[in-house]
Amino acid sequence: MKPGSLSYDPIFLSERFLYDPETGLLRYKVSVPRSKAGQIAGYLDGTGYLRINVKYKMLMVHRICWALHHGEDPGAFEIDHINLDRRDNRAENLRLATRNQNQHNRAAQANNTSGFRGVSWCRTNKYWVADIQAYGLKRRLGYFKTAEAANEAYKAASMFVHGKFGRST
Repeated sequence: MKPGSLSYDPIFLSERFLYDPETGLLRYKVSVPRSKAGQIAGYLDGTGYLRINVKYKMLMVHRICWALHHGEDPGAFEIDHINLDRRDNRAENLRLATRNQNQHNRAAQANNTSGFRGVSWCRTNKYWVADIQAYGLKRRLGYFKTAEAANEAYKAASMFVHGKFGRST
């Protein structure tokens, strides 16, 4: 957060919340208006993330969980949900990521017809095409007879280029 504003300070947060890293649940430690001690904290926003109002500031629950578990403010880093479930705040499902890394670990778009990231049908050649985007450049990985074969090429390239943040579906 910006200097001078409420941060994800673990000491400040530990006075107000209890975090269970096994379940990913964040609970109120003390009673506050409209919430009792022991009650699960946060509400689901329109984007699928859990948020909470702390001292008139909207904070992301997954960032609070990270700060409480690791004892440090995530700062400018984003918190990546490894399994893509934005409500799953278990410690094993959260990792620090740059904006670029976080974008690599996302599901195929809703309008994707192949079911795989980076794979599309080429009407002209009547083949499946695999493409990958890295460092601002789009690279053609080749033409394939099946979507599954194109996905295998994308998977290999994704793991090579994006490492542990690579995802094929």
